[in-house]
This record gives sequence, C-alpha cells and structure tokens, in this order.
Amino acid sequence: SGETNGVISFADCKIDKAGTGYTLTATDGSLATATSDPFDVTVGGPHQLAFLQSPGGAVAGAAFSTQPQVAVEDAGGNIITSDSSGISIWITGGTPTSGGPGSLNSCSNTETAGVFTFTGCQINTVGTAYALTVVDGQDLGGCCSGGLISSASFDVTAGAPDHLVFTQTPAYATGGI
Repeated sequence: SGETNGVISFADCKIDKAGTGYTLTATDGSLATATSDPFDVTVGGPHQLAFLQSPGGAVAGAAFSTQPQVAVEDAGGNIITSDSSGISIWITGGTPTSGGPGSLNSCSNTETAGVFTFTGCQINTVGTAYALTVVDGQDLGGCCSGGLISSASFDVTAGAPDHLVFTQTPAYATGGI
C-alpha cells in the first residue's frame, strides 16, 4: 500500500473464493468507515487437482466402499465447473508399504461440472498404505506436473473366506500305512 495526496492505494489484494456481492471496508481510527460498492469474484483458470474424497473401505478384489472423487480447481480452490478434461488414475509408485503389489482394476469415471466421480475401483492384493495418483490430461497452466496428485493412504484388507485351496498336493502315499 502507499499514500499519495491523502489517497491510500493497495496492490496485490486477493480473494480466493468465488462469490457475488463482496464489499471491502476501510477504517482509520476515529474517521467514519468507508464501504466499497459490491463486486463479484469469478472462478479462475484451471490450476490444480484435488481429492474431494479419497478411496477407502478396500477389500481385495472388491470395489472400494468409498470411491475416489477428484475436482479440477483454480488457484483459490474453486471447482472449475466448465472443465472438460480427462484424467488417468493408477497406484502410486512405492505403495503399499507392506503387502501387495496389486493391480488397480475396473476403474471408470464420469465428470460432471469439474468433478470426476469414480466407480468400480478395486485392488486385487492385500496391502498397507496404498495410495492412488491422478493426472489431468490437460496442462493446467504449467502447474502441478500437468495436474499430478496422490490420494491419502488406505489399506486393502482380505475379504471373507469363500473357498479352500490345496497349497501342497499329497504325493507318494502308500495304502494302509
């Protein structure tokens, strides 16, 4: 900020959330406050991806009970509702920390108003601290390695037993002994 002939100017002021009817109020000790005319803040251009919902409730070979949900956002965290990009998803390298490695299967997504909702995602192998990585198919203004992000970590547990398997077949048996 600076002052010239009794006029104070401000530079680089920012409001990070889109909205309508914002006003600014200025105060200076005993003087009467001044309020600006209302103004709107619009959503900026694509800048980042964000997990709105990380995967969870994973049982090996079954769809996660909590499927991932990812949004395309501007620098202020506002969802870009006009986005029409595509994204890819995979298991983050170096995960899980124990168990695994597994394969991510049956993941499909639909995008509505800048939010990608996944369905059917599953990992086939038990493991601790898996994470998923998502990348946007478009360059998001040169940021974020093309929009690359990872989810919170989650575990993939074993499902309920449903069949028996011989792990070693008997051999060389002699009758009556």
